[in-house]
Order: sequence, then structure tokens, then C-alpha cells
Amino acid sequence: MMGGSGSKGKGYWPFSGSGGGDEPAKDGQEQSLARVRSVRNATPFVFTRRSSLYFDEDGDLAHEFYEETVVTKNGRKKAKLKRINKNLIPQIPSSLIFLPTAGSWTRLLCSAPVSLGGLDALYDHRNREYLAKFDFYLEHIMKDSGGPSRTFRLEFRRCSRSPQKDQVAFECFNRRVLYNKQSFADRQDAMFVEVSVLCFLCKIPRKQLLSQQRRGNKRKAVQLCLLAMIASLRHWRSEMRNITRLFGTTRPEWVSWLQLLFLMPFWTCLKAQQLKNTRWPLYSGKPLLLAWNAPTEDCRPRHDVNFQLDQFQIVASPNEGFTKQNLTIFYHDRLGLYPYFEADGTPVNGGLPQAASLMQHLEQMPDGLKKYIKDPTAKGLAVIDWEEWRPLWIRNWAPKDIYRERSRRLVAEKNPTWPQDRVAKVAQQEFELSAQKFMLETLRLAKSLRPQQLWGFYLFPDCYNHNYQNNQNYTGRCPDVEVTRNDQLKWLWTESTALFPSIYMGKTLKDKPSGRQFVRNRVKEGMRLASVGNGSARPVFVYTRPTYLSNTPTSNGNSPELLLLTEMDLVSTIGESVALGVAGVILWGDSNYASSHTTCSNLNEYLRGPLGRYLLNVTSAAEQCSRNLCGFRGRCLRKHPDTDTYLHLSPNTHSIERQGNTLKALGKMGEQELTRLRDEFQCQCYNGYVGDDCSRSEAGNSATVVWTTFLQVLLLPLFLMGFLH
Repeated sequence: MMGGSGSKGKGYWPFSGSGGGDEPAKDGQEQSLARVRSVRNATPFVFTRRSSLYFDEDGDLAHEFYEETVVTKNGRKKAKLKRINKNLIPQIPSSLIFLPTAGSWTRLLCSAPVSLGGLDALYDHRNREYLAKFDFYLEHIMKDSGGPSRTFRLEFRRCSRSPQKDQVAFECFNRRVLYNKQSFADRQDAMFVEVSVLCFLCKIPRKQLLSQQRRGNKRKAVQLCLLAMIASLRHWRSEMRNITRLFGTTRPEWVSWLQLLFLMPFWTCLKAQQLKNTRWPLYSGKPLLLAWNAPTEDCRPRHDVNFQLDQFQIVASPNEGFTKQNLTIFYHDRLGLYPYFEADGTPVNGGLPQAASLMQHLEQMPDGLKKYIKDPTAKGLAVIDWEEWRPLWIRNWAPKDIYRERSRRLVAEKNPTWPQDRVAKVAQQEFELSAQKFMLETLRLAKSLRPQQLWGFYLFPDCYNHNYQNNQNYTGRCPDVEVTRNDQLKWLWTESTALFPSIYMGKTLKDKPSGRQFVRNRVKEGMRLASVGNGSARPVFVYTRPTYLSNTPTSNGNSPELLLLTEMDLVSTIGESVALGVAGVILWGDSNYASSHTTCSNLNEYLRGPLGRYLLNVTSAAEQCSRNLCGFRGRCLRKHPDTDTYLHLSPNTHSIERQGNTLKALGKMGEQELTRLRDEFQCQCYNGYVGDDCSRSEAGNSATVVWTTFLQVLLLPLFLMGFLH
């Protein structure tokens, strides 16, 4: 957190006129001369003071500046200091802006938000806005044969007036830009080359600014700028070629491209560590955990169908009678005293979180934990499935609107004279605060009593991208408003030790590209929120089903028909999730999976056939990628999340065969297959290791950070200057 009163030094804003030396002042220069000479009988003149950048009460990065008017009278000075205003640095997504420096000097660029000196900003005098600037400064000197030299220089010094007459000082916070204007002012044949220097600007988003103290986020902000810069080098080079052609200074094209070739290894070094580390997998050597969470154990005694589930590291039933499992689901009646309303509006445990007793709930929790997870040291997944209400007020739409209606009624009963808008506002505050505390304290106590379990809430996070029905332009993107609302739940993501989003696919999406987009964006949102906050990224375990969601009843009307996922949709659900870097896939099912002999048989054959083969394919590919790219010290995930690349074994080098009741993957990855993996996937290292291949111990990473910073602030600008020159 930055703050403080800031520098006491006086900065100078640009004045009109030449302003310097002992030359007589011209019209419009009286204030400038009064400042430079300290003339006793001069008119009042203005200095500016600034405070350090700070974060205001809303969490926005702000800067306050003041005017100090010094009135001279009879040789005595009287200072008046008043605040002018407060400016906010724009909070917008990262973008690259080209700023050809104009001869009028209406834009001055300086300072660096991600340099070793910390965060700073730039005030644009023309547009009256603050900008965050990446610390690169270029100098370009051009000469014509027989003609005048055209020189443009940027020099950065401490704030003090230059003693040289041929320089004009421009205030740029704690640094100055000095423009050598003599050759242009004194010689008519001299010419200012307007686009000889291309400055570039990165607007850094609020989150990276707020997190600038953390080393990882600094590197990420730098990498955003560098990525955009490298993508634009060809454009810059084209502009410079046009300039040199205009003034007759050319150079061989291969020289510039050779410099770019040397630049790329440095970019590769800087690109490392974009991803946060994550925890080691629950099972050694298994970067992808498979869990079967369907009550198919009833198929054997009831219908004489026996499932072979050897492919799954975890086999658990959601039925109540099963305990001591490695995957435990806590429904609303299994853990403490969860408040909710029944379908007919009857309140249970108070109904509302603000009307429930949190103390009694926490006192009751150990009984449920002892029943379902008897061993306090047992490792596994613990999922809290509370779906009756959502912690954000706005998301409790029908049929959950009863929680908002009853909350308003509760406030109105206590305060009958309040207007409706005040009642609604207070009701929302009471509900959200109580819901947050209820969920947080539940997680905290659960983690303290069963610390080896990975705790999280089912369906958190959610993307709310279900608008695929009757929408031909469906992209699958999470609505922006829902992304913002997910950001408001940071308290939940940081307290959870695992995230459990759902990618259940509806029948409407069967064999459609929109189904893949539906899953992709839900998993991407889960992976994004898994990295929120300090520390390592939380593992993401997706809930999926081997069947489509369907409400179509069978001919006898007993239960919905089970429609098995096609091979295309196995790729769109499981394959998509694995390629995006999830830690595990949980296949869930309800009691309908064991409702009849036909259902059990069809599901069993599906597991022995297409489903089993695909699970073996993708898990084997994930393990081989982890071994070959990450040394089993990390998990593979796409370099570019929106590409259709998957962790699949190549049919040219592998085959899947059945040996008895077991499926086996045979073959070995060839060099071509490994090259494809290196091109399309990257490693997310487990805790304790860093690097592109997770080969370096994190304890020895300090030298790497210093070396990376050295490349960022020194060598890379030199290469860029050579490229543009």
C-alpha cells in the first residue's frame, strides 16, 4: 500500500515563451521570469506540490495535487496552499497505445509502474488524465548527407532547474524531460523529425496496480507490455523505414531482423512464471485425478451388473449411508445447521442466514465431520453442496427470490417507518454480510478440524453462461456482469482450498460447437478465480456427468431417460477441461443411474467402451506431458486457452487395447508428438519449483528474479533502440 505526503520539492509546469537566462521577458513570460530570477516586484507566481500516489477509500489509485501561490510584496513572501482536485488513474484493461511524440510537447511521458522504483504515473496535460507508463526511453539521431542534423533527445534528471539557457524544463513528477531546442531555434534549415521517436504506453489494470508490491504481478504487468511490443515491432520497423527513406538514411533489412532474432531468447526468459504455482496432486504421478461419484454400487445387488472402476483414483457414492470416503459431499442436512426455506416456504434453521444462529451451527458441525470423515488426518476432497441460496443478493432470482423477499420483510418489521428503498438496502446488507460470515466460518472450522481435505463449495464459481437456447450468436463467454460479481466473492475463493465448478451439458448442446464454448468459458473462469489472492493457485476439480441433462421421462413415466455423451462431447467436456489445466474430473450421477437393468447395462458398456477409452487416452497424455515437459513437477495446460488443442495420444504412436477386464495404453511418444506438446502446452509448476520445465527449486529463484529484472530494464531497451535506429 502506497501513501504519505510525498515529495516536498517544487515541480515546474511548462510555461509559454523561451523562459531562461537574463534575456528580457516578452509578453506572456512574466510569470516564468519571476520564477527563474525571483524578481521581487513580480506578479504572483505558482509552484505545484504533489503527494504520493495512494489508494483511496474505494480502492482506486488516486493522486492529489495542490497549488501554492507565493505573493511577493515589499520583498516579503506569503504562501497560500490549497488543494485543487483529486485525479483517479483510469482503471481499464491493458492496451498498447502508440504515441508519436509531437513537436508541440503537449504530451510528456515518464516514470514506470513496474520498474524497481515502484509505482508511479504520468499526468497528460492535454487530456487531463493520469497514465501508467512502462519504462522505455528511446533516442533517435538522424543525419542527411550535407544537411543539418536532426536530433531528438530524452534525458531524465532530478527536479532542479537547468542552468543552461538552451534548455526548457518540463515538469514530469519526479523527473524532467530536457529538450535540446537550440539547433531548431537558431537554424532555419534545421527540422524537427516528428516521428523519429515512438514512445509507447501500457495502461495497467487496477488489479495489477493494487498488487504491484507482489513480485509475480509485477512480472505479469511487464510481460503484458512486452508481448504487445513484440507483436508491434514490425509496424514500428515499417514506420522507421519510411522515415529513413524520407531523409536518405537506410540500413540493410537483415540487420534489424537479426536484432529481433537475438531479442526473442530474452523474451522467452521473461515469459517464464506467468502462471502461479499450484499444490501437488493428491496422488503421486497423477496430474489428473479421476473420481467416480455415482451410486452405481446398487447395480450389482439389484440388477447383477458389476462395474469395473479401476481407472478412477476415487470411487465414492453420494448416498447418505456411505462414510469414510475420499470424496465427501456435504448436502444441506449433513453439516451443521444450514438455514434455508423448503419449497412451501417453511423456514428451516431460521430460513435466512441473518436469522440463523451461527454459533449453534458451528457447534453442530463436528458431529457431521466425525460421521462422514472419521479420520482427522485423511486426505481427500470435501465438497459443501449448499444450493438453496447464493451469497450475492442479486443472484437470488426466482425461485430463490424468497430470500430477498423475507429479508426485506424482516427489516420492515423491525423498522415500520422506513421507506422501501432504505428497507431494501439494509436487507441486502444484512443478508450478504450474514451469508458471507456463514460460509467463511464454515470453511474455517472445517479446515481446522479436517486440514488434509481440500475444501470448497459445489457450483462455486459459476459462469451463468446458459443463454445458449434460442441464441444463434452464442459465444459461451461469461457475461461481464457475472465476472464482476465473481470478483466480489474474492473472500470465498481465497478461503477455499479447492474450487468445484460444474460443466454439466444440456441435451440442447449435443454435438454442437457451442457446447465446447459453454464448457471452455466455465473452466476458464474457474481457473482465473483459482489464482485470486496471495499464495499458490487452488486446484480446480470440475463436476461433469457421463450423460446429458434431460427432463424427458421414459415411456412408463418413472424416470428421465439417460442419454450418453457422444465422443465429440466427451472431448468438449472432459478433454476441454484437462487441456485447460484442471486438477481433476468428477463424474457425478444420481439414483437414476441404478434405476433399472437396462440403465446399469448401458452405462457399464459405455464405461468399458467409449468413455473408458477416452479417459485412458486423456489421462495417459496428461501424465506423459507432465513427465516430458514438467518432469512430473507440474501440470500441462494450454498456452492459449481458446485454441482447439488437446492432451490426446497420437494414433500414430499409441493404441488402446483391452487385456482381460482392463484397458491398457500402449506406445511411446515420438519426437514429433513431443514437439507438438511443447508448442501448444506449458507447465503450471507445483509448489517449490519454477521455470518453463519446473526444473528449478523455488528457494533458488531470487537470482533468477534479479536476472529477469536486469533484462527488462537494461538489455531489452538496448535491443529495441537498435531495432528502431
